[in-house]
Amino acid sequence: MFINRAPARTIPPGRNIVSPANGRLIAVTKVDGPDLTFFKDGLKNILAVNELNPPVWILLVEMNLKDVHVQRSPIDGVISRQQYFPGKFKNVLTAKNKSELVNLNEKMLTIIKGEGLSVGVIQVAGQAARRIKSDVKAGQSVLKGEIFGRITLGSQVVLLLPGNLELKVQAGQKVVDGETIVAEY
Repeated sequence: MFINRAPARTIPPGRNIVSPANGRLIAVTKVDGPDLTFFKDGLKNILAVNELNPPVWILLVEMNLKDVHVQRSPIDGVISRQQYFPGKFKNVLTAKNKSELVNLNEKMLTIIKGEGLSVGVIQVAGQAARRIKSDVKAGQSVLKGEIFGRITLGSQVVLLLPGNLELKVQAGQKVVDGETIVAEY
């Protein structure tokens, strides 16, 4: 099976942000505030991501069973925040509104503070995955392209970026963890 694959990647040098996940970019949205909405036990919750100044780019990567399921740091930096949110385990692959699953399913938010910017990565568990693994803690340094966690069996990863960046990717595009440049700064 493909679950524990973590192939070597060629990490691009320079002041760029790489995809934290392998899969298809299914949504790219810009929001006006740093607050994200999610639902827990049928109740609406607001996740304040104050480390990111508005506006904020939200890039949603869908992983299927054949994709690599490790997550890599999109930049060099320090883990400034990590927060777990329990939730449902809706099926990512067969959902009618895939972009809404980040609001419902179990998730882990990791904020990475780099040189001159902060980015966020949200690991979202799906129906089969039911488990998010993180190998980092707040205060720990990470290098761009370094593996910091994994989700198995068809899930999603959300990348949160400062809205003033010009994106180098678009919805529908296949992205490779640690290799695909999503923006430069």
